[in-house]
Amino acid sequence: MIKGNKVLDLITGDYTGRWPQEFKPGKNGGSKPIIRPSGNSRMQVFPYEIDDDVNVRKFTSESGEVINVLVPTTDIYNFDADDVEESPWGQLVDEVQSDVSHKDQKIESLKQKNAELEAKLERLEDEDTKKKTEDTSRSTGQGRQYSCQECGRVNSESSWEDNNRMCPHCQQGVLEQARVMQ
Repeated sequence: MIKGNKVLDLITGDYTGRWPQEFKPGKNGGSKPIIRPSGNSRMQVFPYEIDDDVNVRKFTSESGEVINVLVPTTDIYNFDADDVEESPWGQLVDEVQSDVSHKDQKIESLKQKNAELEAKLERLEDEDTKKKTEDTSRSTGQGRQYSCQECGRVNSESSWEDNNRMCPHCQQGVLEQARVMQ
């Protein structure tokens, strides 16, 4: 078994395997990693010159194994923005962005539905409170209105009761002589 860290190639997709951290100097100032791709018994030189600080992301697994991920940038010689988009990395980024966009739309839809349901709940609670108030008024007699025989003003039964069964306006009419309006 070859020694070296695992490598995941998201630049070309062809060089995922083991990388003993060996490099071949490039002609354009970078270096080409020497990798043993999975399923291949021979070491191969990566086709692009990369910058170890820019194009290699290092992760450590829970077991302590280092995993190097080769990530494309336009800093790679002969690798332009279209190449980055078409690379496995670019495809992964597109999938993630699409997934995020879809989830954002779903979140907005759920927020709208939640707002509609909250408005409906508030309306139903208001109706329930109004109904309970009306029921309470009917059971306590507050819903009945009485017209005073002396001044003709109409007052609720509770107004008469609160004023010792006398007309709250003229203080002369009594509830027993008042005419029921409702």
